[in-house]
Amino acid sequence: MSFSETIRDFFSNHSKNAVFVVGCARSGTTLLFNYLNTFDQVFLLCEDLPFFAEKGAYFRSWYNALWRNAGYGNLKGYLIPSYGMNDGYWFDFYQKLSKHYRWIGSKQAFGPHGNHYWNGIDQYCLEFYSSYFPDARYILTLRRPDEILYSMSKLFPGKDFGSMKNAWMKSTIMQISMFATLKDAQFFFLDDVTVDRLARLTGFLGEPGTVSEDYLRLPNPIDPSWPALAERGYELEQMQKAYAFIRKSIAVETGRTQPWVHKQLFCRAVSRRIETLRADPAAAWDDSAIL
Repeated sequence: MSFSETIRDFFSNHSKNAVFVVGCARSGTTLLFNYLNTFDQVFLLCEDLPFFAEKGAYFRSWYNALWRNAGYGNLKGYLIPSYGMNDGYWFDFYQKLSKHYRWIGSKQAFGPHGNHYWNGIDQYCLEFYSSYFPDARYILTLRRPDEILYSMSKLFPGKDFGSMKNAWMKSTIMQISMFATLKDAQFFFLDDVTVDRLARLTGFLGEPGTVSEDYLRLPNPIDPSWPALAERGYELEQMQKAYAFIRKSIAVETGRTQPWVHKQLFCRAVSRRIETLRADPAAAWDDSAIL
């Protein structure tokens, strides 16, 4: 067996104790990441993109420097302990973490960054998760498109509407693909976030969470003078219709398809129709023939 096969075999056999939070930027991934890391037996990394190998043998150095420079210091999840190693590959530290924590994993938030990472996500993300962590739990965060785009416009000042729209749509298509492919993937809608909802979502962890209502306070409502509401209102409306259809098709309690929804047909149809909206600003969402 080759070295790469040995690594894949190890993680695939231990993937039942992995958790990944995946979504578009500003969709609640950080909220869930921080919440999950309040559990003593959980250690999630933040946007470490292990499916890109360019960090190579300097994974820990790259990761710790990234978040130290961002001002996160020694906060849990933002600093990888050495465990007796100065540095190593991503799998070295995932394996070390798995020996110290019951649950390991990471959160990935994809936005309109315009860098080469985003261009490779379609090729590598799903393949990586399917190969290395087939039995992991995947929490797919979704949020109303108008709220996400407005929030992204604040986080990424100067980004054009088309790039932000593309980020939401591409992330959603990727999530739909994960939902269709991976064994234990479920949606989590930021609209529904409450302490009780989080407790149900993370019941598999086996211990109570410690989060206050203040921690769950959502951003302020959208400013009605936001230019995109007038300039790109039609596109926002179509995205809202796509989101509403997904909401209707997914049970809030479980994050999985409603009993009357055929999962694979739902995933194929929604992906195709969102791709149509991505390609043509004048396209209309039509859910009448999806299910």
